[in-house]
Amino acid sequence: MDPEQLVILFDYENEMLVTGVQEYLLEQGIPSVHISSEEKPPRPRGLRIMYKDLERAKKILEEFNIEAYREIVETTYKSNPYTILIIIAVIVVIGLILFFLNSFLLIS
Repeated sequence: MDPEQLVILFDYENEMLVTGVQEYLLEQGIPSVHISSEEKPPRPRGLRIMYKDLERAKKILEEFNIEAYREIVETTYKSNPYTILIIIAVIVVIGLILFFLNSFLLIS
């Protein structure tokens, strides 16, 4: 199997949609692998198509007429899963600094 053609479908919501997309990809000669939520840790709901070539992934979605999922493919490549944790850590650190400054000023 050519890794350039490998498409991985993550389904956490709609088994029928993934089956339909897989059948479509098979008709186009593109192999796909389906990874269900039991096999992977939980992620945001929806269908994700991981593909080395982002433009080709978009074309697959357009050909299959799945407008709602085009954004998911783009964010799959651009988003950082630790962004929320980093934001929370920064808020906690700022809170601790303010707490210690406040308690230091009260002692003085």
